[in-house]
Order: sequence, then structure tokens, then C-alpha cells
Amino acid sequence: MNLRSPVAKLQKSASRFYIQLAQRFMENPLIRDTWSVMAQDLERQAASLKALRPSFWKELKKQEKSLHRSIAESYRLLADRHDALSDLPLHDCFLRTLELEEPITLKVYLPLVLELRTHWTEPALDFYILVNAHITRIGRLIQSVSGDPALIQRCGDLLQKFEKESQAPEVGPVVISAMKKKPRKVARRLAAPLRKSRNVRRRLAAVKRAAKPLPKRRKPLLKNIKIARGRVRR
Repeated sequence: MNLRSPVAKLQKSASRFYIQLAQRFMENPLIRDTWSVMAQDLERQAASLKALRPSFWKELKKQEKSLHRSIAESYRLLADRHDALSDLPLHDCFLRTLELEEPITLKVYLPLVLELRTHWTEPALDFYILVNAHITRIGRLIQSVSGDPALIQRCGDLLQKFEKESQAPEVGPVVISAMKKKPRKVARRLAAPLRKSRNVRRRLAAVKRAAKPLPKRRKPLLKNIKIARGRVRR
């Protein structure tokens, strides 16, 4: 089963979640408008992934099972968070938002960004910017309204982890050392130059000890001779 459709449905469901939060706080323009913009963030993210060619989703074959599990987990969180939103205080709404965004960002979006980085540089950058801006927007809202250091720190940790792991350099293949296969022969080869260098140092030390001190340099027998220029007789 292709991952494109499940990811799109997840983004659409998350967008509806933010629309419900905007309706919950209609009396507060700042909070209402921020929730509305966050719903639009999800729509932009969905449009960015929709623009990708089908070949990209085929390259995710190895990660398909783990991504499907992460998407199902996010769906369960959304189903729980949709219930009784009208009765929740603002602090609990922030808490549910972070509980939802953490698995979506780190378990669904992050693998997509890492795969995009492999062969799709520009789409990877576009999608990364959209996700980064969305999390940053959540952090600003929580910081300016909630006043809860724990929530602020949690949102900051989410953004930092996403930035760090999405921009981490690729790890090359591990080369198995030949020491495991032929430890004795390789050890002897490695030790031979070391023994030679030790022998050379010993010989040099012996030569230095046996060498006699050089006599002081004597003065030259002849001083520099200055040849006077004379006229040439014709």
C-alpha cells in the first residue's frame, strides 16, 4: 500500500483538529487566528508532498511498515483529542497539541525529510521549512500565552530534535577491518615497522654516543683577498 494516501489523510485530520481549536477560542482573536494558521500549515505541508513524483513514495518501501505504524498511532491520538475539545482549558489544548505533533513530526515527517535529502534536495528543503515554521508557530503561541515552562521546554525540545536529526550528515557504510579475519598476520605486519623504527632509533643513539666531538673550527689560513682593479694597458 502506497504511503501517499495515508499521510495525506493524516494531514487532513490534523488540520480539522486545529480548526476545531480555532472554533473553541472564537472570543480570543490572537489564539483563534493562530490555530487557523496552523490548520493552513497542514494544508501547505500536504500540498508539498502531493507535488512529489510517485517514484519518491516507491523509494520508501523499506520504511513502509514503520511509517504505517506511526501513522496509525497518530490517528489514535487524533481520535482521542477530538473528543470534548469544547470543554478543555487552553493549557490542556496546548498539551494535546504537543502530544499530537511529536509523533507526527519525529516518526512520520522526519523519515520523509531524510529520504527527500537523498535524491530530492529542493523538495526536502521546502518541506523542512514548512514543518519547521509550523513547530515554531506552536512554540511562540505557547510561550506568549501559556506561561508554563514545562510546555515551552517541551516544544523547544521537539523543534531542536527535528532540526538536529533532519540535518545530520549521512553515515557511510561500516567497513569491517581485516583484523577480525587475520589478526595474527595483520598484527605482525603492523608491528614490523614499529620494530624497525625502534631499531633505527637504537642505532642512532649508539652512533651519537660513539661519535667524538668535532674540533673547533679553525681560523682560515688566508683572509679574503681583495683584488684591486687596474687599468688595462693597450
